Parts: sequence; structure tokens; C-alpha cells
Amino acid sequence: MLSVVVPVYNVAPYLDECLMSVLGQQLREIEVIAVDDGSTDGSAEILARRAQQDARLKVVRQENAGQGAARNLGVSLSRGTFLTFLDADDTLPPGAYQHAVQTLRRTGSDFAVGEVKRVRNDAQSAPPWAAVVHERDRLGIAIDDFPEALQDVIACNRVFRRQFWVDEVGGFEGRGAYEDHVPMVKAYVRATRFDVLKRVTYYWRIRENSTSTGQQKHQLANLRDRVAVKAEAQDFLEREASEQVFSTWLGRVLDLDLPPYVKHALVADDEYRELLSEAYLRHIAMATPHAWRSVRVFHKLRAWHAATHRWDVVDLIQQEVRNHGRPPRAVVRDGRVFADLEIADELDPDTPPELFELADSETALDARLLRARWDDTTRLRLRGWASVRAVGTGGRDHHLSLSLRQLDGDETIALTPSAVDEPRANSTIAEAEADHAPAGFEVVVDVDSLLRARTTAGRWALEADVSVDGVRRAGAFSGPVAGGSAAAQSLSPARTQGHLVTPVWQADGGFVLDVAPVHDAEPAAPEPTDRPEIHDAGTEDEALVLALTGLPDGASLELAGDRVVVLLGRPTSRPRGHEAVLPLRASILGGPVLPLPSGGYSLRLADGTPVSAAPSFRSQFPLEQTTGDVTARWTFTRRGEARLTVMSGPRPAERSKWARRQVVHRYERSEDAAVDQVLFQSRGGLAAGGAPAAVARAVAARRPDLDLVWSTTDRSVAVPDGARRVVVGTQEWAQAVRRSRFVVADGPVDELLPPPDRRWMNLAFIQTLTSTGHARWQADGFSPGHVREQEQRIAMWDVLVAGGSRAAAAIATDLGYCGEVAVLGDPASDLVVSADDEARRRARTRLGLGSDAFVVLYAPADRPDRATGAGSARLTRLLDVRELRAALGPSSVILIRGGAAVAHGERRILGEPGVIDVTDYPEEADLVVAADAAVLDYTPLRLTWALTGKPAVLYVPDLDTYAAHHPPVVPWEDSAIGPAVTTTKEVARALGEPAALVATYAGAVARVNATSNELADGGAAARVAARLLDER
Repeated sequence: MLSVVVPVYNVAPYLDECLMSVLGQQLREIEVIAVDDGSTDGSAEILARRAQQDARLKVVRQENAGQGAARNLGVSLSRGTFLTFLDADDTLPPGAYQHAVQTLRRTGSDFAVGEVKRVRNDAQSAPPWAAVVHERDRLGIAIDDFPEALQDVIACNRVFRRQFWVDEVGGFEGRGAYEDHVPMVKAYVRATRFDVLKRVTYYWRIRENSTSTGQQKHQLANLRDRVAVKAEAQDFLEREASEQVFSTWLGRVLDLDLPPYVKHALVADDEYRELLSEAYLRHIAMATPHAWRSVRVFHKLRAWHAATHRWDVVDLIQQEVRNHGRPPRAVVRDGRVFADLEIADELDPDTPPELFELADSETALDARLLRARWDDTTRLRLRGWASVRAVGTGGRDHHLSLSLRQLDGDETIALTPSAVDEPRANSTIAEAEADHAPAGFEVVVDVDSLLRARTTAGRWALEADVSVDGVRRAGAFSGPVAGGSAAAQSLSPARTQGHLVTPVWQADGGFVLDVAPVHDAEPAAPEPTDRPEIHDAGTEDEALVLALTGLPDGASLELAGDRVVVLLGRPTSRPRGHEAVLPLRASILGGPVLPLPSGGYSLRLADGTPVSAAPSFRSQFPLEQTTGDVTARWTFTRRGEARLTVMSGPRPAERSKWARRQVVHRYERSEDAAVDQVLFQSRGGLAAGGAPAAVARAVAARRPDLDLVWSTTDRSVAVPDGARRVVVGTQEWAQAVRRSRFVVADGPVDELLPPPDRRWMNLAFIQTLTSTGHARWQADGFSPGHVREQEQRIAMWDVLVAGGSRAAAAIATDLGYCGEVAVLGDPASDLVVSADDEARRRARTRLGLGSDAFVVLYAPADRPDRATGAGSARLTRLLDVRELRAALGPSSVILIRGGAAVAHGERRILGEPGVIDVTDYPEEADLVVAADAAVLDYTPLRLTWALTGKPAVLYVPDLDTYAAHHPPVVPWEDSAIGPAVTTTKEVARALGEPAALVATYAGAVARVNATSNELADGGAAARVAARLLDER
């Protein structure tokens, strides 16, 4: 039996999901011991309810004593042969415990440790140690065999033999943070043998509310706990571990333990800085060359300068990482790889040269397979790449050898690869300073030749040996590219010369050919499946033509993406199935028919049944097909379902970090002269609307001789008639920016800086309620160097436009901008103040809104706790739109408008009756005109809505939390155009009496218009166009 100990303390929002994941494990012989450590938030009630439903859950309660004490109590009550720990805010993949326990039963090891995925808002990422520690299965090893295992010391991704834990580890001590580190180090050192697993066995939640222990690194007490734990681990390792293990642990401290505190030290007090400096100095003094080899280069350089109290240089290194990413541009000297930094002259001249060398993990072999396909039963064709990270191959002396090595013998067979250009290598490896595309290869494995040379059966591992300018890396292939024909689900065996040759991915050997003799008859061909399958796809007139089988009579198909669902025409019957035309263009939210938005799509029947990819079709994956302006890439999911990635923006070869960096380099070197054209960008290229569009119309009226260019993220964005489109990230786009005499945007223009003798105008700060400058930067913990960097990015603009005197004051005080501030009004408001009944009818017709519908616009601000990546987020879940619509009645329609970060994210609300996600609608003013009422919170849309005089409710349940991250520059009450409420019921109650709302807040609305909309007269766009063209 497996005993699972779950310490619980005030985790009510996450506890149900945690318990469902553990009680739903495939391993049935399990007991779950939940120790409530004095929770006060309802966690106890959740535990009691779950315990009544499942007898395997046992609940005990103690006065709050800390996570370690709770775990120890749980262990004392456990009865299992095996033992594991689970934090109550985390979850488990299906089958995780079964896999670990089965491994331990097979190997007899003392414990098994699986890989971890971090989870934030459903987005998964691997921790930095995963690629090193969990690259492959390592079974029955000791710590001296693989000291790098010490990089992974969290408690919950491992299953122990309970008796080993009790006898050799002994439990958790103290109640400070990071109490799990030392017991895990003890387990590694004292284990006779342990198993390291490639498989992910744990989902580690990064809490959206930033309340977990690991998210408190800005606190001095947290740093003290970390330093104390490292000292305790050091004492233990010096007593019981070998020099090699101790040295590897030192590398871990310098690469993983201390670096997360650096950004906090840059804005902390002297006591915090001094403690971190002392910790660095102590560990640097003990570090050996072996230890330094596992420390990434920027961590080495920050360590050195933090230890010597050069915090200004540490800040400079941080800026280098932000601007250029990692790993840095590299140079090879005598077979070793060193960072080639632009800031090298500004670093401490006494910095040891070896600290500029990249870590082993930064220059590891990256070998993956993209395709694996049988040409016939004797020839297996493989395509992939093998490269050296951070070094790449472009323009270098590059040599690749491939071989099959017998795993159960000592034979090696050389293969003959052919070089091919493989752009997917760059997009997958994702390094801005190294070109890996030339590292592509194609090779044919002749199985008959293998059998003639070696007639015995066995397992043969594919291995690569790469040499680039004297840097040599060799090893097995780490895995397939997801969704390609080399993925495990797509591999199939072949029979030849009385042998069955089965290509497989094995956790201990990578890509392996398993050759075994067979004596039975050839198996019968598999029975045709009756499930819907795609057998082939061709291109025709900006569409794909699909050959399908298994479609029910009268079935219809749809292509479902995160932003849009496209209905296909009814499939046409053919002698061997059906043919369907899949258009790669559609109208979104009533707009023109344009290429589909870039992103992932699934093909399914109208009833939701997924369409799979037949094996013959899957063998070609990843398959790219281009028609018109769109490239579609076919892949498949783990369940065999067809997956289509539409690329209507940059071409596949233009989408990598490397390609983008080359575009920027060419832009910086260009000497193109300015021409008479204006480049516009709105919402980061996701629309051609808002204030930039209003200014574009005014410029066209004033100067019809000027060429107008729109910068968009892809070709699904509609641009005005007569304008030219350029796609962000392409060479054409960079050239258009460089040559444009005028640039108008409502945000940054990617990484590009204005050339001399141009006029760049920014409309991002026309109206503002919350800080986008110093107060926000301070709230986010920006270092002095980071603040200067932000100030420089704002200072590069020639003109900032303000909607009124309040906005102008905020630009001066909050942004610290000293350039030209043009107080001209908000061009986007021109459409609102000039709108008539016909404009309202047009907007509602485009959105499919009936004349009698009561339309509510819900436009929440982006929330930091909903972030899914840099600049992207998901819609806040605070307002229950279903409940709101039910309360307002069936004639109501809710329009949901996400903010800029939600717009850059992928998910939209689709298929919800009475709810329309208008995040991608280009013109926000149309939505204001079309709606009858609004639910708003913290965005400047409050000010625009005030111009309409229509009812509004301010839904602000998280006001204090939001304000902590987004300090107001204007008191909230000064823009209160409606009641401030905190529940969906209150929103519904207020909107139930719209006339009363208008009457009650008429005075407040008038004051807002007087103080913030004094220039909203319908002429703002014309004034901005005149100022842009310098026609004063």
C-alpha cells in the first residue's frame, strides 16, 4: 500500500482539485492522510466532506505547527509499504503513483523521483533542473553515480519505501521555509540505490495569489531560512558525502538556490543585501571547477558581483538578460564555449575568466526526431536535428555522425545522414543567438543491412556525435517533436527476414530499434475503423481538401480554435469515403472574410466527436501545406486526434527567436532613407482600430499623398481599404518601420528604436486611471536599472498624446517624460460623441444583436494573477456571466471585452448562449455605441463610457489587491460613474433598474466629463493628425 501524507493549511481554493487528483489515481491500494494544520479558511469542511465520500481519506487536525510537523504526524500514522508527500495546492498526473510504485517493485530501490511540471493558470513549464536530472530513466543508481540528482530536492515528486524514510531520513525538522531540502539531500546520500524517472509525476502549482512559501523570497526571513537550510545541508554533506557530491551540491546552490533572491536584493535594504552577499561569498570560496560547470553563465557573473557588493553591475547583468535573453551570444575558444557580452567592459576587471564559460547544461547536445516513416518494410527514414545548444551551426565547422549502438552488446553500426535545413530546430530550441536550422538531417536505416551484419536480435539505440568548431557533444536522442510521426503514438513495427523491427522511445535509451525474431504468421491487416479519420489533405483555393472515412450519414464538420469555430460545408460522398473542403478563411465577429487567426485548431463533428488522423496520413507529420497567405501544419494529439496549426502571420521559418533577432539586427544596420509613409499599430498589432485608426482616417483626409501602412500580428486582422499590411516580425515589417517618416502606435513597436529624422507618436497614455510608470514599477519591484530602462523606452518617443490636463499631468509625474506632450483629446472618443442611431444600428447588426436586445458590455482589466506568459493572460473569472444573464433575462446579451493581455492570449469564450466574446473586435468605440449598459472596473473605458450617459456598474471585488499592483493616479472616486459593487448579484440588481442608475449618477458622470473629457468634441483625431504632421 502507498501512504500519501497531505499537510493542509488554508488552501481552500485548491484543496478539492488536489484531493480529486490523488483519490483518482490508478493505484487503488492507497491511503491518504490529510493533516489539517489549524486551517481557518474552510479547508476543514472540504476535508470532512471528502472523507465522508471516500474511506481512503483520513483526516487529523493539529494546532498550527508548520508544514514539517504536519508531515511528520502524517508519517507516524501511515501504514503503507511505500510513502509519499503531496502539497494540498498541487495535483498529480493520472497514473503517477502507479508508475513510481511499479518501478520500485521492479528495481528494489529505496525511492523513485519523477519529473515535475510547474503550473500557473493551466500553463505548464519545466523547472530549470528537469532537462539535466530527468533527461532519461536512471534506475538503481547511487548518488555518486549521478550527483546531478541533487538539483531536484523538492519533497513531493518522489515515492519512498516507508521503512527507508523512517530509518535513514527521519523526518522534517524546524518550521521555517524550505524544511524539505535537507531531508531530500539525506535521502539521496543514504540510499543504497534510487530511481530517477523521465516521466512527469507531479504538478507543482505556482499560486496565482502569490501566497506560497516559494513566492515570499522578497522577505528577509525567507532568505534567512534558505541560508540556514543550505548551511545545515553543507554540514551534513561534509560529514557523509564524497567530494564530487559536495562539489555538485555547491553548483546547485550557486545556480538554483541563491539566484532567485538577486532581483529582490536590488530593491532591498542593506541587511538583505549583506546577507545575500555573505552567502554568495561563502559558497564561491568553496566552489571547485566541477561546481562551476553546472552554474549557468549569468548566474556565475551575478554571483561574483553580488559577493563583491557590486549591485550596480548585478543590475546591469539583469538588464542584459532582459534585453538579449539567455543563453547569450557565445564564442568558442579551444573547444570551450564562452559568453560574448556587449557589457564585458563594464564588469569587474578581476572577474575570473572561467566565470564567462557557459555551463554544461547550456551547451548540451540537443538531438530530436521530427519524422519517422517506413519507406517499405526494410527502410526506416528518419528526419530530425542534432546540435550543440548555444553554439548552433550556422557558418561554423559542423560535423555530424549518427550510429546505432547495441544496448545489450558492444556493436555499433555507422549511418550516413544527409544534411537538410530544418527551421523547426530554431523554433523548438528557441535561442536568439544561435542558428540550429543547419543541424537538420535525414537518414535511412537499412534494416536488411543491419540484420545481415548482425543476425542476433537486440535493442539498438540511435546516437548522435556532433562537433562544432571543436566543441563536441555526443549521446542519445532526447525525444520526438510533439505531434510528429516520430512521436511514440505514431511509430509502427515492420517485419523483414523473420524479424520484427519495432521503433520505440525508451526512457533509458532514447530512440531504440527493438529487433526480435518472429515465427508466427504475418498478422492480418487491421480491421477498418468506424471512427472519423483523415487519410489525406490537399490544397485548393485558400482551402484544404480532406479525404475522410468513418463519417456518419448526414454528418457535418467544424474546425474549432481558441478564437473562432468555423463550420465546414457538408462533406461530399466519394467511393471510399467523403471529401470535405476546409476553408482557411472566415469572417470573425461580422468582419470581412480573411485568413484564420494564427493558432491551434481541432477538426470535429458538429456533435463534438473528434476526427483522428489515419496512420498513413500521420506518417507524414508534421506536414506543412501552404495556400495563399496561410500555412497550415498538421500534427496530432496523444489520443491520435488531428491537430491543425494555422500560421497566417510570419512564415514558419520566420517564427523563431533566431529569425526575429536577425530581423532586428538588419533593422539596426539599415541605412534606408525615410519615405512619405505613416505606419500605424494598434493593440500590439492585434487590431487596426482605436485611436490609431481614427488618426489614420484623419491623416488620409489631410494628406492623401501619404502611404498608410498597418503593422499587424497576422493576416486575420482587417486593415482599412487602401492601406498596406506588414506582418510583425518579418523583414518586410522591419523595413516598413525603418522607412516610415511617421509612426503612430498605442504601445511599443516590438524591439525597434526610431531612426534619426523620424517622428514617432505614442497614443498609449491618452487616458489613464492607474499608474503605468514609476508607481507601478515600484509596486512590481523594479530595480533602479530596470526603471531607467523603462524610462529610456518611453523617452524614445517624440510625442506622447494626452486626452486632457489630468492625463498630461500623469505623463509628467508618473512617467517622468520630458519630451513633447500634446494635449489634444482622445481620437477614439470621436466615434462615440459623433455616433447617431445609424452608427448604433450598424454596430449591432455586425454583431448579430437584435434591436430589442438589452446589451451589456463587460470589459474587465487584465489581472496579474491570470497571466499565462509575458504579455498574455486569461479573462478574470470574478464575474459570473451565466448568473448575470440569467438574472437579466433571455433578451439580454453580454459582450465580453478582454484587455490587451487577454487579447494576446489564446482562449476566448465560445458557444455560451447569450454571451459574445468581443475581445478581437477591432473598434472598441463600436461596442460602446452598441451596448445599453456597461460593467466596468479599473480601465480608462470608464471615461469613454461617461460620454454616453448610459448606465454603468463598477464591479470591483478585488479593489485592494488590484490597486496594490496598479496604484491609481487619479482617486477611484473621481471616476466613479456608477455604483461600486463586489458580487454578481449586486451587478444584476443595479442593472435591473437602468433608468435609476442614470439618474443617480448623472452628476458624477458630468464631473468626469468636465475633468477628463474636456476635449471630447469629435475633433481629436484631426488635431492629432495635424500635430503628427507638424502642421501647427
